[in-house]
Amino acid sequence: MIERMYDECVGAETRRLASVSDVALAAEIRTVLIAVLLCGDAWLAVLPSTPERQDRARVEILAALRDQLVLAGPTAAVDELAALAAPVLNRFWPTSAGAAGPLAESVEMLRAVVMHRLAHVRAARAEATGWDTTQP
Repeated sequence: MIERMYDECVGAETRRLASVSDVALAAEIRTVLIAVLLCGDAWLAVLPSTPERQDRARVEILAALRDQLVLAGPTAAVDELAALAAPVLNRFWPTSAGAAGPLAESVEMLRAVVMHRLAHVRAARAEATGWDTTQP
């Protein structure tokens, strides 16, 4: 009895995740990318006029992200937005006090959406498709 209830709950959650549209996923990614840019703006406002080499690289990544996000436009696909996030996710963002903290937190939110949520939705879609093709 309990096993059946568990299976039903898992099945319902899998179906719910599988039903998340690419449009909704793209909107989530775009929202978090914009949050990264806004936190980046706050960080840039307090950055010394002669930043360290690592900070200059971070500044370049944020500038490139801003340019690419504008070029991609509001109808950019999920995979295109995920690709824009890659340079941000491949860089270390210090969690020090001040404006760097919220920037690092926004990068972690981006990581959660692009790497984890996207993977979970795609896995749920594959699982649900498997169920649908094996049922008579």
